[in-house]
Amino acid sequence: NQRLILCKVDDVKVQMSSDRTVDVMPGEHKILFVYQQGGGGNFVHAVELTFAAEAGKKYLITFDKKSYFETMLQTKFALWVEDVQTGEHLQNIKSSPLKSQFACF
Repeated sequence: NQRLILCKVDDVKVQMSSDRTVDVMPGEHKILFVYQQGGGGNFVHAVELTFAAEAGKKYLITFDKKSYFETMLQTKFALWVEDVQTGEHLQNIKSSPLKSQFACF
């Protein structure tokens, strides 16, 4: 069981809606989330993404799903932001892995 848990948008804690979405205005935003592996609550990585959202667009933040063993052996994992309508990956994204997986709390 692998998932991304959204914590903050622009340094403000957020709660996702029941359909797992968050609305933002057009412009550049910092999105902070943790990657969780397993049902026991193991938070493996905290990552902050910065990208420019466009008006009327929907985006999907997704990642390369690997086994727990593979993830624990690496300090990085592949993730991207995808335009839901076109399926294209956004190119101008800044990614900052955080030293503490407790950045959301």
